[in-house]
Amino acid sequence: MKIMSRPYCAQDKVQCLAIFETNIGLYFAKNELQDFENFLASEVSNNCYLVFYSEDKPERLLACGGFGELEQQVFLRWGMVDQRRHKQGVGTQLLLHRLNAVRHQLGLTNVIIDTSQHVQGFYEKNGFKQISVIKDGFAPNIDKVRMQFSDWDQEFTKTV
Repeated sequence: MKIMSRPYCAQDKVQCLAIFETNIGLYFAKNELQDFENFLASEVSNNCYLVFYSEDKPERLLACGGFGELEQQVFLRWGMVDQRRHKQGVGTQLLLHRLNAVRHQLGLTNVIIDTSQHVQGFYEKNGFKQISVIKDGFAPNIDKVRMQFSDWDQEFTKTV
């Protein structure tokens, strides 16, 4: 399956919220849904935010995510894959597309992400290093793990 991306537009909101909802429990807390909805309503325009779909079904979103400035640093923002598409390479494509956009728009800069312990291994496998952990920082049983990517010389970055 070839994954394509395009910039987020307001018509994508319903599908992006549905993707979020498939990940409530292990990856997101239910109370974060309002934060994500607020992001889509008022912050998305200040970020590079993308939606992802398969080439053969452009009307059906598989994932969404982007990046932007936060705390005077470049952060990956609100990345998520429809849970029915986990373990199919969509998350890797989402990460590569976002890193590629960072590199083209901002250069080889450090990239930060706040993620959970449930996805930490995925980011470590892709060159991110843990900076800090706040136990239950997002919600009970969802730690806030801050990670940084800075090694643009890694082999996989040659594909972005």
